[in-house]
Amino acid sequence: MVCYPFCVSYFFIIHVRRKNNRHSKAAPEEIQLQRWYYQPTANYGGPKLAETSLPISRMVWSADRKKLWVNFDGLKPEHVYYLRLPNTYWLSH
Repeated sequence: MVCYPFCVSYFFIIHVRRKNNRHSKAAPEEIQLQRWYYQPTANYGGPKLAETSLPISRMVWSADRKKLWVNFDGLKPEHVYYLRLPNTYWLSH
């Protein structure tokens, strides 16, 4: 399974290749969302700074069950966002 997230305003839209038949209601507590930024250094890269877990405020599946909208508060420019969905969302019966 491959997800293609596109960050738009204050939500992610996750596109999946197969229809999700397992979850009729999305549960925000099942999603992990973190945010951080890197401070550039003279060496390559830098440490993660201000690493924060963000709560999901709302999740909605599309009618065709191939897109999931994940709403959250706290979008900041120049930050990295890590979104993790449980494997049960993608396993087929």
